[in-house]
Amino acid sequence: MGTFRAWLFRGLILIAAAFMVISFILPWWSSYIEELNVIVAKIFPYGLWLNMDEIGGYTYYMRGYEMPAWFTPAMWFYLGICIVALILSMFAKEKPIRLGKINMTLPQFLVGFVGLSYVVVDIVFVIIAAIRTGDFFGGMPLLGEYNVVLQYPIAGMAYSQFEIGFYLAIGVGILLIVLSLLRNKFIGENN
Repeated sequence: MGTFRAWLFRGLILIAAAFMVISFILPWWSSYIEELNVIVAKIFPYGLWLNMDEIGGYTYYMRGYEMPAWFTPAMWFYLGICIVALILSMFAKEKPIRLGKINMTLPQFLVGFVGLSYVVVDIVFVIIAAIRTGDFFGGMPLLGEYNVVLQYPIAGMAYSQFEIGFYLAIGVGILLIVLSLLRNKFIGENN
């Protein structure tokens, strides 16, 4: 794999890996409370950030936000494993792998597995976030607006939305799957 097209493909894998890291450190979801005029919470793939300075006594309304102590290290470990697998895929031997009726090479498998696993992380994120945000302010939806009563007479609208990191993560996962499927055609090798 020493041709120009092979090195170009390696460059695409590095770009995808960089976007994966960027998507991982950007927020995937946020909630803004109009009355407080502040973003009160952001969810990252590795945990939740609360704007404690602004919401102060309102943290009671964000019950259920704590994640297990092992969650953040496990997610960073997952990212590290994915990046290592992508780097290994650039230099791995063309060992054939057979998954049922699907024939692929080891580099294809590594890239495709990382992409598929990241799409699964996105899907699991939506499910877990929808469940957890249902406990915020007495039933906040994952997406959209919600009327919150903080302390009588303070009430306002909360707006929750997916952030750019979430959309970038979906794009990276799909890109890696496509790169895996087109790898041999792109570099001109048919196995």
